[in-house]
Amino acid sequence: MINAFLSGVRQQVVTEAMARPLPDTPYLRIDTHIAASLLQKAIRRSETDWALKAGQRLFDVQPARFWRRVSVTLFEDVGLLDKQLALDVLACAPRRGASPVCWSVAAHLIGRLCDAPKTQVANNLLHLGLYDLGEAEPMVDFDLLPFAEAECWVTGDTATAVQQAKAVWQLSGIGCSGQVVQHPEADRERVLSILSGLAGDPVLEIIAREGLRLTGHVLPLISVLEEAGNQEKGDVTATADPMPPEERIGGLPSWTFDQYTWPGKSALRRARTECPAIAADLERRAATAEQRFRALADAHFEFESANLARRAQIPAHTALWRRVQALGPHRLPENAAALYEALRADWAQVQKIRRQLMGD
Repeated sequence: MINAFLSGVRQQVVTEAMARPLPDTPYLRIDTHIAASLLQKAIRRSETDWALKAGQRLFDVQPARFWRRVSVTLFEDVGLLDKQLALDVLACAPRRGASPVCWSVAAHLIGRLCDAPKTQVANNLLHLGLYDLGEAEPMVDFDLLPFAEAECWVTGDTATAVQQAKAVWQLSGIGCSGQVVQHPEADRERVLSILSGLAGDPVLEIIAREGLRLTGHVLPLISVLEEAGNQEKGDVTATADPMPPEERIGGLPSWTFDQYTWPGKSALRRARTECPAIAADLERRAATAEQRFRALADAHFEFESANLARRAQIPAHTALWRRVQALGPHRLPENAAALYEALRADWAQVQKIRRQLMGD
């Protein structure tokens, strides 16, 4: 039944894509890891040309990786403000027994993802579940509860949105580690059933199931949980986040290179000691070199790499985003601003280090 429904959605997308001219995209011969990074960040920034260049490279060389990256980006950076867009992306992704769609269809979807208003609410909820100790304290014995009682954290009206998201995370067992303890009765099928009941919308259940299949990540579940809250969003306006100055490094936008790419990671490791304002700030907040790197890498991600050109102005989502900017490894509301200020003060030096690493 679901496959038949998705096949119908897929055919509609194919028909729409084929009726549009295919963008002329110069072929970009870059490492696939860099291509994946560029694709996601270009969608975040609504940089359609760069997204198409990176997407074409990944689609050509590693199509499975292309679809996983697009699906992760959907849930991490675009959200479910447009459920039809989410459904269209998931319907066109590879499924057993279905022939793959062509690049024209993938390019059409990339353009729509770039143009869409975006929210990182699901990722923000997971971030706060990791680092907000005030949210964690009431859940300290969560893993000791029977599943039926633990379910109340998801379905009741006493837990915060962060606590509900963390409960889904622990009950699903997906990627639990460190501060997020897997519930001993973790069962993703039972969690999907809970979300289905909350959503009361078969489309959301399909989005959750297909998203989980394609990404293997808890993000689709959190996205559907948040959407099932049925908050009235109304007409969403979108505005750009503050963007630090960008340059071309190795022929690519400098924001391509965060801590998940080798040039970005290497640059941040050097910045710990070679950038004076950054070094001074890190010395005051973390005890070891690795802790200093984690503090810097996490703050840099919010400073440059996670920026959205079309952030949906939804008060509840914006409030969570502001909390994320002040919380992370070795970063607290009382000292977060200082680390961002250090990044701004040393930004030219950070860019210089990245250029050196890329041989520019």
